[in-house]
Amino acid sequence: MNVETKFKIGRRMVPVTLEYNDDHDKIKLHFRFNRPLLDIVKTSFEGRRWLGPIPGQRTTGPKLWEIPVTQRNDFVLQHLQARHGGESPYSKYDHATDESYLKPTMKRVEEYFFSRYGDTEELYKHQVEMVAHALLTNDCLLACEMGTGKTLAALLYMEMSGLTDWVWVAPNSALRAFYEEVDRWKPLVSPVPMTYDGLKKYVARGRHIPQGVVFDESVRIKTPTSQRSVAARNLANELRRSEFDTALLLLSGSPAPHSPLDWWHQCEVTQPGFLREGNVFLFRERLGIFEDANEGAYKKHVTWRDTEEKCATCGELRTSEAHGLTPFGLPAPGNHSFIEGKDEVSFLYKRMKGLVLVKLKKDCLDLPDKVYEQRKLKPSRDTLMAAKLIVDTSSRAIECLTGLRMLSDGFSYTQEETGTKVCALCNGKQEYPEFFDPDDPSEFVPDEWANQGIKYLFNDDGDTIGEKEIVYSQRIVECLNCGGAGSVPSYTRTATLVECPKDEELRNDLDVHTEIGRLNIYAGFTASVDRVVSVCNQQGWDVLRVDGRGWQHCPVLGEEIPNEKLLNVYQHGFDECPRLAFVAQPGAGGEGLTLTASPTTIYYSNDFNASSRIQSEDRIHRIGMDIERGAKIVDYLHLPSDLYVLTNLKQKKSLQRQTMTGLKEVYANV
Repeated sequence: MNVETKFKIGRRMVPVTLEYNDDHDKIKLHFRFNRPLLDIVKTSFEGRRWLGPIPGQRTTGPKLWEIPVTQRNDFVLQHLQARHGGESPYSKYDHATDESYLKPTMKRVEEYFFSRYGDTEELYKHQVEMVAHALLTNDCLLACEMGTGKTLAALLYMEMSGLTDWVWVAPNSALRAFYEEVDRWKPLVSPVPMTYDGLKKYVARGRHIPQGVVFDESVRIKTPTSQRSVAARNLANELRRSEFDTALLLLSGSPAPHSPLDWWHQCEVTQPGFLREGNVFLFRERLGIFEDANEGAYKKHVTWRDTEEKCATCGELRTSEAHGLTPFGLPAPGNHSFIEGKDEVSFLYKRMKGLVLVKLKKDCLDLPDKVYEQRKLKPSRDTLMAAKLIVDTSSRAIECLTGLRMLSDGFSYTQEETGTKVCALCNGKQEYPEFFDPDDPSEFVPDEWANQGIKYLFNDDGDTIGEKEIVYSQRIVECLNCGGAGSVPSYTRTATLVECPKDEELRNDLDVHTEIGRLNIYAGFTASVDRVVSVCNQQGWDVLRVDGRGWQHCPVLGEEIPNEKLLNVYQHGFDECPRLAFVAQPGAGGEGLTLTASPTTIYYSNDFNASSRIQSEDRIHRIGMDIERGAKIVDYLHLPSDLYVLTNLKQKKSLQRQTMTGLKEVYANV
């Protein structure tokens, strides 16, 4: 079937023939040479394939491209044809930023909230806008900073959408907060909650497709190739294939993510085709400046295009020596003229407008600034000597940092072999099937690559720089994990404790917070968490412990509080539990929770994750906090490396990629 149409490209209307195959799953695009249209075909359509000149035509005549029928390609086609006549797929997103649509919708939200809760509860103006934005689009991403009330806005939207069959996907800790919000607001819609791991199983088993899905903490699906991202994209695609009304809502507490690349897949799940770039690599090329590396085998990232003061050619600032001139006003030898760059990162937010609603706490809420305090604790001479020994004998930075962090927390792990267990890789069969690249048999191939028929290419920094289609072979090999034995040794790990000044500092802070009765404490290791729990119990404090082992109430006396009641008791149950400390690892208990019962968060120690640090800080700095008490963030710094870790976390640098040189410099004058 052929369809004659026109694409409006710039000021011109370009005739295009759409030739559908019999299965209606592929389209051939016939058009005469047009450079702007060719650029759109190459960048916006996924899976495009050039078939060469149209048969029977001269080489320089009309071109023939083939694209698969996908939701992204449908969106792009609809947009290009809408300029010729018809409604643009961007229309509903334009409505969400149009005051003539937004104001009456916001008024409807306010009236609905009042009818449900009367004047006993307050809905902030920015929350009203969140709900209205979702109602006008039905598929959007609320990128609103942590603590701005996204969960309530999402619950209201679900009620007002008229849809009743919902799934709510979130990390474990965020689900805890979700249950608390549901218990408080008692929504008329009851979504099915699940974790992102549960989502993978849900999609793999082909379960019932709901009417609506909420992806909470959607930064978890930022990587296009991860299993949870693929599962989220597949479920979203199934929703859009439905002949009935559906809705998709993504919630993110990171309106300014560490990398601008984090936006692409979240936007693609929300509405494929909204961003012009058909894959994350094209998106990366537009936002960054790259240079050839390893003899041109890949391109190394130089910088992001985030200011006009960076040269469009080299990425250096205007004042860089690379742009130095001779007295005659010409570039010096080896230099080049400065070419003003474009701030593509800031422009990205304009491109996402309508699809993504960004809200910052400082613009929405009259909250006091967080107050930071670094407590420098004096290490003993023996501790410093042990730290220097770790630095001098470590060959890898990550190994060295781990050892220093454990020493700073006053313990070290020892392992004792206690028997054997069945090998988890081969399940005791002594061998297993593995995929391999026939052209590079020695390279490790993950099953996910083999299942997709794709090989990803990386640079020396471990960043993905490309992909290619490949047919993998399979072979039976001896299990590398057990060496063909079918079993592996099992170990029992124990922590050996030594004196640590952090314990005494924590006792003092617990005494200071006795009247308040609540305190948040984060520690980087399981042994550190156990140590903090012990100190709290010794001081007469019950503990709500959250780490890789799950949630548990650790009381001084009496019975344990059931898991489902713990957060509610922490926030409101002062009569039931007068002194209760929240003790957690940042990654396990730093996401999605409201812990405003305490005005203070203490970091006994940090982990390696900058995102966990940012998330955990904001548990006390949000709607519901005591404005008079404020929000105080305290770091215990015992060894010089503690400050090194904290500084790198604040700068969002990867601690896994630090070098031994930096650590040796830290301890050079100790």
